Amino acid sequence: QQMRLSLDLLRMDGGRLRRRLRLEAARNPCLELVEAPEVIGPRQALLAQVGLMRLTAAEADLARALVHCLDDHGWLCDPLPEIAGWLGLPPARIEALLPRLQQLDPPGIFARDLAESLRLQLQARDRFDPMIARPLERLDLAAAGDIAAIAAHCGCDAEDAAGMLADLRALAPWPLAEGPPAAPPELELG
Repeated sequence: QQMRLSLDLLRMDGGRLRRRLRLEAARNPCLELVEAPEVIGPRQALLAQVGLMRLTAAEADLARALVHCLDDHGWLCDPLPEIAGWLGLPPARIEALLPRLQQLDPPGIFARDLAESLRLQLQARDRFDPMIARPLERLDLAAAGDIAAIAAHCGCDAEDAAGMLADLRALAPWPLAEGPPAAPPELELG
């Protein structure tokens, strides 16, 4: 089993390995992981918010562990079954807690992909409705800035399509990123 764990760690990319190390350091008081202050700051703020939530002891432990599983942008990008395996619990426990964690600040935190992050941010701004949900299904159109294609996809006029595109471009694709919104090049909305 030790050999299998070692092989799993060797196959992880840098981001996944950092998340796993943060999780293990959070679970084991004998381990100390030294990180740059800009990485610790947002996580400490999230941990403080978790401390203010009404959670059972088991839910609070899980929530703190999930904070350490976030990538540097604030997403849970590793598959939930894999995270559940790391934590030794069923994925359903994570699924049950995730909607509550997604209400923390900054909006879009704990999303599993760009569309979910944007949806969470729109909900936090009270701007999410069935019409704006449509462009989230086709972020490629938003990335291209194709107003006509967005209008055709959503069944609206160009003015409404332009408004939805402006709403999407005003969001931060990566909730924990500092500075102006920066999206992956293939999904850049701005």
